[in-house]
Amino acid sequence: RVRVVGVSPDSQLPVIWEERWQLASSPDPIDIGAVPRLDAVAGAVISSQWNQYDLLVYAAGEMAASQVLARVVMPRQVTIPAGAAASRCDVGVNPTAEATLTIQRNGAPVGTVTIGTGGVATFAVAAAVALAAGDVLSVHAQAVPDATLADVSLTLVGSM
Repeated sequence: RVRVVGVSPDSQLPVIWEERWQLASSPDPIDIGAVPRLDAVAGAVISSQWNQYDLLVYAAGEMAASQVLARVVMPRQVTIPAGAAASRCDVGVNPTAEATLTIQRNGAPVGTVTIGTGGVATFAVAAAVALAAGDVLSVHAQAVPDATLADVSLTLVGSM
């Protein structure tokens, strides 16, 4: 039983599932615990958890006032858990003052990502966010942009 489930970001070779993870170019199976995270089509990431859906956001450079950093039409039902557990943020240049990004579903705020001057981010999502196929998830910069915050990368982790 062979099924293509993703593409390796380094080699662009398909990753297949044959009772164990295996790179199409490698005759040796990879231990499931050592499977790298793999970029797949539509911004999702295939992982060892079949029901996980990761939404990747990268905003290069400094942000403009109220800039839309990401706007994604969801291809399937996904739920982001309360607190956005397991979601991550990294910045290339730390903000001068605390900066807050807003997460929206269909134009309505559902959470925030607050980035401190040390580059540590805190996700605030009060209740689980159920996204239906066709919903638009977006991430927005604050109205008054920080003078130094740059190169922001977010991974919002949800489940299908």
